[in-house]
Amino acid sequence: MPDPALSAWKREDERLGKKGVPKRNRPSEPNRNPNYPTKVELGLDLLRQFQETHREITVKVILADALYGESRFLDQAGSLWGEVQVISQLHKNQNIWYRGRKRTLEDYFNSINWGVIQTLLVRGQQETQVWISSARLKVDAHGKKRFVIAVKYQDEENYRYLVVADLSWRTQDIIQAYTLRWLVEVFFEDWKLYEGWGREAKQLDEEGSS
Repeated sequence: MPDPALSAWKREDERLGKKGVPKRNRPSEPNRNPNYPTKVELGLDLLRQFQETHREITVKVILADALYGESRFLDQAGSLWGEVQVISQLHKNQNIWYRGRKRTLEDYFNSINWGVIQTLLVRGQQETQVWISSARLKVDAHGKKRFVIAVKYQDEENYRYLVVADLSWRTQDIIQAYTLRWLVEVFFEDWKLYEGWGREAKQLDEEGSS
């Protein structure tokens, strides 16, 4: 649940901004209430619980969507298992630095660092052609250099932008690891359909009957 005080401040700040009130004359952002953790904080806490409960499981890579593409998550999630790789996503309008100039990811990968076609093994058996480009770039919001990879399947018009914490991995290994996300997506779909997570899912009683 979002912090009510912070949500109210955002609404008021947006309202005043539309009225042309200068930012210096608007109320300051309130401190976040620790009783209302962010989704990144909740995600890190779940990973800590998993690590403490299942110490016998070896973790080599953590996959997360763009919701967890913050610097804090990339740095802290990997350190739980001794600096394992963390793969997340960035938005196309996020800024990077290239040769002393700030650019968006979309601009950089569509005008400077063009992708090349590579063959990728998907779901362990299916070969598919993918446009891939990569570079180690300073991500402005992270304040540090990250390995950023632009990926576009042949039937897609736009790139998706992966970001990883460990700069030592090869591009191909990162992409191959990311393809395993389909296992998670299948799990999500099953739970939405059969366990009542989805809005349109059939709700079952305690005995599993509708």
